Amino acid sequence: MDPAHLNKNIFDLSDAELIALGFLGENVAPGVKRIIDKAKADPDRLCTVTCFVVDCLKSNEAETLYSELSNDSDARTVVAPT
Repeated sequence: MDPAHLNKNIFDLSDAELIALGFLGENVAPGVKRIIDKAKADPDRLCTVTCFVVDCLKSNEAETLYSELSNDSDARTVVAPT
């Protein structure tokens, strides 16, 4: 992540900026989308939610998903055709 964005508050960013940062869009983890929606809906209460906080949540959710898949014997790996 660009260091210039780390301390920016979520409610100060446009949807386009949030998409570019990977915080909104089709492939965003549900927990990340939920915190973005809540922060934008109530900036007075959640004004301390920064890009750094959401980036940490995003990383944590990715690690959790990887851990769940790596421990699941039924999980399959999808490989793009060459």
